[in-house]
Amino acid sequence: MTQKLAYRAIRNKKEGQMMERRATKENMTKIVNEAEEAYGVRMKPKMIWRSLTNRHVSKECRQYWWKALHDAFMVGRHWLRPKMPDNLKARATCARCGVLESMEHILLKCEETERKETWARVERIWRSTGREWPEITWGAIMGATAVVIRNNNKERDTDAENLWKVLITESAYGIWKMRCERVIQNEGKSFTENEVENRWYGMINRRLTLDRNTTAKHLGKRSLDKEEVRRMWQPILAKDTRIDSPSPTQRA
Repeated sequence: MTQKLAYRAIRNKKEGQMMERRATKENMTKIVNEAEEAYGVRMKPKMIWRSLTNRHVSKECRQYWWKALHDAFMVGRHWLRPKMPDNLKARATCARCGVLESMEHILLKCEETERKETWARVERIWRSTGREWPEITWGAIMGATAVVIRNNNKERDTDAENLWKVLITESAYGIWKMRCERVIQNEGKSFTENEVENRWYGMINRRLTLDRNTTAKHLGKRSLDKEEVRRMWQPILAKDTRIDSPSPTQRA
């Protein structure tokens, strides 16, 4: 490699890193502002980053959240890089909606069934607990890991916070997984409402089982408190008979 090519490679790498850092900063600013509107609390970016290590955020969701915060998924504008072949540039557009795709579009605006039905399920189960349902925005979703919820006495309700973290993180990650399955494996074929419903209940029941299993004493410091898990899940166990029941049959 000549000195000229080496210099160009270093410059391109630095420019790419600067663009990614700028994208992350802009993304975080939007999240902080919208999270404040949704939750009434001004979060600092470091609070959101640190919240990814919370024990009620699963490893899979933590990895998804980290990449989403950095705008690191290969969706939308990332397919429009100058040297990208034209046939691949077409992947930048949401086939269903005909607009430039983004993670925000996938989670909040896409007309596909997995998005609409998933959030409908989450809203219904959350409202059944008697708690207020905030407007679901990009900031409300991505700031959910650092959410602060207060009860009628203005005291922090950590049980509600933990349940909200689970419902939002698992549901958002579930939408992303179904989107990828639909686009890549199913060649764009939409899920039915029943399929999305079964997926959602299956996911919630697996997470409930995981939380219960994680209360085992042999896990030591990694274990969850049994009473904390019971308090967190009880409000929705009492409202929906399909939670804490055998997982429904899912499409292979």
